[in-house]
Amino acid sequence: MKNIIGYFLGLIIVSTLLFSTACKKDSIFVSGDFSFSVDTVLFDTVFTTIGSATRNFKVYNGNNSPIKFDEIRLMGGTNSAFRLNFDGVPGVLHKDIEMDRKDSLFGFIDVTLNVNDGNYPMVYMDSIRFTQGNKVKYLYLAVWGQDVYIHNQDISEGVWPNDKPHLVYGYTAVDSAKTLTLLPGTRIHFHKNAAFIVYKGTLDIQGTLGNEVTFQGDRLESFYSDIPGQWYGLRFIEAKPSTIEYAVIKNGQVGVQIDSTGTSSPNYTVEIKNTKILNNSFFGVYPVAGARLKMENTVVNNAGLASAYLFAGGAYNFTNCTFANYNAPGRNTPLFVLQNYFQSGNTIFVRALDEAFFTNCVFYGTLSNEFNIDLKEHPFMNYTFDHCLIKSDEVITESQFNNCIWNEDPKFVNTEENNFKFTIPSPLNNLGNFGTATPSDIEGNPRTGPDIGAYEVD
Repeated sequence: MKNIIGYFLGLIIVSTLLFSTACKKDSIFVSGDFSFSVDTVLFDTVFTTIGSATRNFKVYNGNNSPIKFDEIRLMGGTNSAFRLNFDGVPGVLHKDIEMDRKDSLFGFIDVTLNVNDGNYPMVYMDSIRFTQGNKVKYLYLAVWGQDVYIHNQDISEGVWPNDKPHLVYGYTAVDSAKTLTLLPGTRIHFHKNAAFIVYKGTLDIQGTLGNEVTFQGDRLESFYSDIPGQWYGLRFIEAKPSTIEYAVIKNGQVGVQIDSTGTSSPNYTVEIKNTKILNNSFFGVYPVAGARLKMENTVVNNAGLASAYLFAGGAYNFTNCTFANYNAPGRNTPLFVLQNYFQSGNTIFVRALDEAFFTNCVFYGTLSNEFNIDLKEHPFMNYTFDHCLIKSDEVITESQFNNCIWNEDPKFVNTEENNFKFTIPSPLNNLGNFGTATPSDIEGNPRTGPDIGAYEVD
């Protein structure tokens, strides 16, 4: 009897368990999409000694079914300056986080930076990785690591103070009929792909020798000191007459781009003097569509395509400039291109070349041909190259080339370090046109020879 009772009791227990299991509703997780409330969590607080702040974000499940994250990880780990609290739980790693259909979860990020620690870059960055099966997404984190003025997709005018750096996120713009003045020693840093735009306004850069205005990316580690493409560049769009004096513009995509479409001013759109434009992934100077550009005592070195691409007509007056290209791997475009047309579909449009005067300039680099004149017939086409040193696979004997030196090594001191002084003897020494040379060179030395290029060497 006891065995029979035990048998039935066991059967009842097993049946109860089976019934209970059968009645339990399992969650079925889908590999669905999810989104964030922001792409990047930005900390725009200016830190002066010890900085700390907290920001929050939300993760959204827009699906009609629940989803589950295999893991949510702060990529900097325990060494990160950021700290993550997700769904009320702190930690750098969170596993098996579930979200109901049409639900959202909160995450909190706080950060502490000792800005006196010189190891921090201008912008300290990290990310949070969300993994759901094969689906991976990142939420980016960024905090300013120094005491800076922040410009985040804003309009600028007046005079920028120069007591601490300026950091541009997205862009800063000088709008129509406005003027922005940059004082000597102003330091401007740009986050990835950020741009400085002058739209129908005026930019007045007033650097001085030894106290230049600098434009560069926001990564200050030594590794990034000469890496191109870290930001976009200076872009002038139908700008009013603007000046750039004693500036260093480096490590962008296009150093200076000038688009004068729709303007008819006889004045130069931009005048650049005593300036260095270095290490750009596409172009050093890129005037297009009728731009008018004057340059004196300026060095343009290393561009992924061309140091100077003068495109679709315009007006150019360059004196004692050094155009070089030594450290741009894979380049096959001559460093200097002068072109008076553009093509749209099968139609070619030829534009006026009002003037193109190049005096005492150097065009030299690592390719066998660093010089391309690509001009189509037009009633307004006026150009000369006078007392220039040119590297070309063709020695041009036309009348527009006066006392030019062809294919002789200029004997630059150190192209790796952007030192474009030269050692004597050099074909640059004392062979410039005295009547049209600048009074002094890029370092303020009087022109006595005068020498060809931006530097006067005794």
